[in-house]
Amino acid sequence: FVDDLKSQGAFDSDSQKEAFKMCKDMIMSMLNDAAKEAIISVHNDLDAWIDSQIENSVKVLKEVPKAA
Repeated sequence: FVDDLKSQGAFDSDSQKEAFKMCKDMIMSMLNDAAKEAIISVHNDLDAWIDSQIENSVKVLKEVPKAA
């Protein structure tokens, strides 16, 4: 999704928000209730924890050199 939009020069702030939401929705659908409860018991806020994990992953991926 993101790569396609970037290649078209169409990756703007709205697209960024949409990509973030798509990612978060996918993560939420993959977590079962036990996993959600475990994250909440350690981090208190499931949404904030997921948001921070997505943001950190994006940051790490930006730092990885692209293959030629």
